[in-house]
Order: sequence, then structure tokens, then C-alpha cells
Amino acid sequence: MGAATPTKTVLMGAATPTKTALMGAATPTKTALMGAATPTKTALMGAATPTKTVAFNKKKKRKKKKTLTNDTMYDIDIGTMAAIPPLFTVHDNMVICGINDATLFQGRTQAERIAYEIFSDDFNITMDVSIDKLNDELKTLAGMTTAQGQIRLMPGIKKNIRAFVQWCRDEFRMGRDPATVQFPVIDAAHLLRRMKTHEQYVYGSKLMSQQALPQDFTNDVTWEDWHPTFVNYLRTMPGRDGVPLQYVVRTNEAPVPTYHEDFLEMYIQMAPLHGEAFTMDNAKVLVLLRKFIVGNTQAEATLRAINVEGKGRDAFIALRT
Repeated sequence: MGAATPTKTVLMGAATPTKTALMGAATPTKTALMGAATPTKTALMGAATPTKTVAFNKKKKRKKKKTLTNDTMYDIDIGTMAAIPPLFTVHDNMVICGINDATLFQGRTQAERIAYEIFSDDFNITMDVSIDKLNDELKTLAGMTTAQGQIRLMPGIKKNIRAFVQWCRDEFRMGRDPATVQFPVIDAAHLLRRMKTHEQYVYGSKLMSQQALPQDFTNDVTWEDWHPTFVNYLRTMPGRDGVPLQYVVRTNEAPVPTYHEDFLEMYIQMAPLHGEAFTMDNAKVLVLLRKFIVGNTQAEATLRAINVEGKGRDAFIALRT
């Protein structure tokens, strides 16, 4: 038979290939087949899922409520009501009146010039500036040449300025600061009518006070019968800032912000019982009161017992009690 019978190994050649050899490299893993690791939700979607703010990109509107201010309804954002009220200048209100606030002359606009040259940018000036003087000053500005800084205003704007003056007077007479509220130019016609009515009140006060003159408060007259005539008498006379002197002896110490068709009554109920105007009016009421109690021994003794010098309100209250 010659050589020995070939072994199983010889007949088959090399050893039977292993599973690894037949398939080549090791069976690829799940990671190898898919490449990189399975992408995450973030990778598949790109950037992070947008938040509610980005998706809607809108803010809910806050509710607004109505409030009555200076006889006009205004929208006030209830989200800012607790904040400090903004301050308005005379210049701001001249812009609201419609005066040019863009064209400059020597570094100032027309609105700035009128605010400073006529009102000194001070609300208090409105209490003493006369409408005749205001008209004269506006006329002077209109008569200037262009090189001098001429300012010519339309009739409607002039009316707005006069209404602004009356509005400031109202604010001061009722104890409010006009710097904290924007001038309600929409009320211009109403304010001008009030100005005219108040002028008539002041003009006729002398005649009215003569007709309302009370009798003397003698020993034979009771306080209950006499004091209403004295109060009515005080109503006929305007005080330092145009408020009827009746406010000095009103019952309520604190102002009562109640609307009245008669704006003089609003002045009386809301005028501050302090300050320069009140000091002057208070002293005047004392002079008038003492004039009518001369000869009334009990009333005179009551006032002598307390220090009422310059204090008409204190004297009136002492006699009342």
C-alpha cells in the first residue's frame, strides 16, 4: 500500500477552518453595523425642543381697568399702578397742547421756549399769570421776525394753553400736584368754560358778599341760627388762590374727593388746610369773625381763652363747640 494511509488531517489539508476564519473577521457588533451609537432624541431633532415661550413668542396681555381722573376716563395698566407716578413738566404739557417740539431756535424748540419764557417751566406760575398777559406774550412771540425766533400758533393751540392754565389752577385748588398727572387736553372746552364761570364768580363776589352780609352775632342770637349765615357769607368771597373762603371752616378736616356739578363745592371740600394760601385765608376769616362777634361777651371770652391768633378755623370751631 506504500505510504501509510493518510490521516484525516492530511486528506483535509489544514485544519478545518474555524467559524471565525470562514466568516472573516469577527461578527460585527450592533454598534459596527449601525455605525455610531444610536442617535439620541436630541440629535435626531436637532436643538432642544423649543420651550413654550419660544414656541408662542407672545406674552399675555394684562387686563386694564378704567379710572376717572380730571373728569376724563383713562386706561391704566393695573400692573404698574403701584409704581411711582411719572413726573410731567410744563414743557411736556406744551407738547400735548400741540406746540412744535422739533424745530430748534438757539438750541430750544418752540414748546421748550414757551414753557420757559412764559411759565418758567413752573406749574405755580399758572396761579398768578393773567389770561390777558398770556395773550400779550403769545402775541409778542408771533410778531417777531424769523431771525428773532418767531412763534406763530394756531387758534386751537392757544385755546389748549389757556385750558392748561385752568387745569393747573384746578389741581392746586383741590390739593393735587399737576406734575403727577398728564394734562387732559381732551377736556379743553370744559376747562375753558370753567375758567369763564370762575371769572364771573370773582367779578361778582363784591356784590354777592354785600347781599349775603350776616347780622352781628350778639348775645341774643344763637350759634345755630347765626353760623349758617356766616358760612354762606364766606362762600361769596374768593380766597388767595380763588377758593371760596368757606373751605377754611368746613366740617371735614381731610379733603373729600367727591364730584359735584358745582366745581366751587369741589374746591371747598378738597382745598388743603395748610400752605401759604391757607395761612392767608385763615387769618382773613379770623378778622371777619371777630368783626361780627363784637359785643358778644361769651363769644369774645371763648376766643380770649385760647390762642387763635391768625387762626380763623380754630376760632370758628371753638365757638361752635
